[in-house]
Amino acid sequence: MNIINKKYIFPIIVPTEYYQDRFGNQNSYIEMNPSLYIKEDGTFIILVRTVNYLKYKNKAFTIYGDSSRSIYSIIRGNIENFDVYDIKQLEIQYNIPRQWSLWYGVEDVRFIDDTTILACIPECNNSSPCIFKGTLSNNVLTSFEKCNPSVVEKNWMPYGVSKVIYSVSPFIIKSTIEDDREEIILNESDKRELEGWHGSSNGIDFCGDKIFLIHKNNERVVSRWLVLNEETKSVRYSKEFVFFRDSYFEFTCSLAKYEDRIWASVGVNDSKAFIIEIEKVEILKLFI
Repeated sequence: MNIINKKYIFPIIVPTEYYQDRFGNQNSYIEMNPSLYIKEDGTFIILVRTVNYLKYKNKAFTIYGDSSRSIYSIIRGNIENFDVYDIKQLEIQYNIPRQWSLWYGVEDVRFIDDTTILACIPECNNSSPCIFKGTLSNNVLTSFEKCNPSVVEKNWMPYGVSKVIYSVSPFIIKSTIEDDREEIILNESDKRELEGWHGSSNGIDFCGDKIFLIHKNNERVVSRWLVLNEETKSVRYSKEFVFFRDSYFEFTCSLAKYEDRIWASVGVNDSKAFIIEIEKVEILKLFI
């Protein structure tokens, strides 16, 4: 298995939040799946998801309570001085109905820009995955709007201001809100190669195209780079790789670019959060 070479690795550790489970035991939320956006001036926003469950190598998991609960911290700073930052708890102001759910809270945030995100919110869709567009204002996430369709695929990959890759297999693109799905027809070889793959990150500019990260659940989760040419609607993909040798679950919610530098946010084993800088040459090495 290819292990991608990493220029810098920054672990994300947020202040501990405690809770009592149904047995009266005190536990703490665990960091996972961070999301990153870098503005043109080098200032960044990181949203770090923390959860009250633990996932195991065999894909089973334990919830420490009656239901899974997800909370976020928001970190702001400048990419040139990554060790200096401001961190607060993100406030979620729901403007949409909420129902009972096994999964409470916002999940898997993907940035469209510094004030607009996509997120999965099962508690606003009868406990089933559903994508909503929301607005980030200071340290508050609000103004949610349901994206259509609200079933089947939950790992939408935004690019530009109003488009997403809705599905990798089959390969479907659409507008952010409207259900105007359009399938890009792949040749038989590419269909076989991308069968079973799912979305991971947003898309960023790369050599005149848009590049994304996608993943597949094998015995361990593996990733690929995916390149989409918007004009020709052609698709290319890299060899499979992992970020870390001994991980069993890796999930990437975001890619970000600052000048010629490329960054990925990676959650490992649903219990660790990293921001990773990757050099362009290391990405190109992995293409078939």
